Amino acid sequence: MTPPQKQIELLEALADIEREVIAVLDPDALLRVMVTRAKHLFGGECGMHLLTDGWLVPRIDTDPDVMTHGPRVAVGEGVLGRCAQTRRGALVNDYPTRPEAIAFGVALGLQHVIAEPLLTRDELIGVIMVSRRGKAAPPFSQDDSDALKRFAGLAALALHNARLYEHAERRRHEAEILARLADDLNRSLDLDTVLERVVARARDPCASDFAAVAVRESDDGRPCSGG
Repeated sequence: MTPPQKQIELLEALADIEREVIAVLDPDALLRVMVTRAKHLFGGECGMHLLTDGWLVPRIDTDPDVMTHGPRVAVGEGVLGRCAQTRRGALVNDYPTRPEAIAFGVALGLQHVIAEPLLTRDELIGVIMVSRRGKAAPPFSQDDSDALKRFAGLAALALHNARLYEHAERRRHEAEILARLADDLNRSLDLDTVLERVVARARDPCASDFAAVAVRESDDGRPCSGG
């Protein structure tokens, strides 16, 4: 396969992926689509670590071992951490011999790695990494690294938009619950009925199986009023 043909196939694949992810608004479903397509596009296992409380935490990976046993990675640690720290891509061939290699990656059989930060404007969302494993695996090229950079830009934008949509949907759902609660309260002045409806409505936005309301009583045993 000639390099120009390879470039054409890459552009076609990225266009297909762009059309696909535009239709996906659920963040978890979007992540599954992205890593699956990247695995086939780059010929290696693919995963995303998202930035959570200052750590890069495995969120999704085509290798289930990473999701089961993969450690969280500090910013600045290993290929992923350095990629996050510098906000620049990484191309690492012969991974086990490199000083930035971490024990888990070596045990997993990582041989060649490319990684890119997931950025929306100045915000770091996480890092996407593709790896080829075993000594017989072909190394990654600079073209592979450049292609992953384009892929990461698309992934970060799609994930950002999906999160905005999820947030907007959550706010809309909460507003609907409050409107229904207000309607419930306007229909009854009985305290027990009001409290039952408050508890019932409170469970939904919190995705909780249990909710309770505690009412402070006055010295004569009646519910207190006022502040």
